[in-house]
Amino acid sequence: MARNLLAIFFLLGIIALLSTTAGMAASIGGTSDFQDGSVQGWSNSNRADLITVQSGGQNGPDDQFLVVEATGGSGSGSKLALFNDDDLWTGDFSAATSLNLDMMNPTASSELEMRLVLFGPNNTSSRWTSDVAITVPNDGEWRSYSFPIDEEAIVPVRGGATFEEVSNGVIRTMLRHDSGSPSAGGTVVAASLAIDNIILRGALRGDFDQNNVVDVADVDLLLMEVGAGTNSTDFDLDSNGTVNRDDIRVMLNAADILNSYVGDANLDGQFDSGDLVLVLQTGVYEDNLPMNASWESGDWNGDGDFDSGDLVFALQEGGYERGMRPAVAVVPEPSSLILLALGILLATGARSRRDLRGCTLGS
Repeated sequence: MARNLLAIFFLLGIIALLSTTAGMAASIGGTSDFQDGSVQGWSNSNRADLITVQSGGQNGPDDQFLVVEATGGSGSGSKLALFNDDDLWTGDFSAATSLNLDMMNPTASSELEMRLVLFGPNNTSSRWTSDVAITVPNDGEWRSYSFPIDEEAIVPVRGGATFEEVSNGVIRTMLRHDSGSPSAGGTVVAASLAIDNIILRGALRGDFDQNNVVDVADVDLLLMEVGAGTNSTDFDLDSNGTVNRDDIRVMLNAADILNSYVGDANLDGQFDSGDLVLVLQTGVYEDNLPMNASWESGDWNGDGDFDSGDLVFALQEGGYERGMRPAVAVVPEPSSLILLALGILLATGARSRRDLRGCTLGS
């Protein structure tokens, strides 16, 4: 009976844990591009008429984007702001490094000073905002902007929550015009602003160009840094103070980066004859032209050329024709945890029944 109760409590505990943690992590890489014609959860206070989706953005007539307006004066709609309380833009922002977006300020509008505002953890009375506003000129030109998310880039303007508390429990994400010093309420203005492609960026190991994907462009950036010999800490993947071939090994081998082998020219997860065919077809092997090779054309050791040294380096690593590198062990999915608990419950229940069948009642 005690074992049965223990299994039941274990199952209930897992279910409770899952119910309290579900939806808590913000979606790194999540994007609002408005291509479905909706505002995708973005709001402008109580004036729904001041936030619309229009067509004909920077990518052509089919590109849809959001337009937010402010009337100036006083009352609802007097300030240019938009916010989102949906799961995509709330939760744990601790892994986020920036919020990026495209903005266009029409010529008939006013110059705007935009800031990011994060609300939380428990209510909207606690908020942190960008220390330095981003100026969006009213020239009708689309531009890409980035709001950094770290303790140096955003500052508290209301409430006593620490940066860690807010970033771990964001309940609202806002963008608004706030000129002058950072304030808790923003600035009144009569203006309009077009916004598109709002995306939450995060720190991804090996993502040197910070586009939320680790690919051959990132490998080439690492090769350039190895060749430059400047030992930038951003590229020092093994944290030993130097950027060299060991960091190339980490880039290719680490389970949390590419999980492959040196020599995997096409980055398909394995080093095989297909990679050799690819690099030899480029025609740069031993061509006596300095610094003209990339990862995909055979520069695997970071010296800028494709020669026998690259082949030796790759083959010495021992990954040739070994197939895919084994996947790293993962934490069971919630459904697996529940099944595990049910299995324990059933097993202990069956054992209890066997124990009871073997017992006799005492007087």
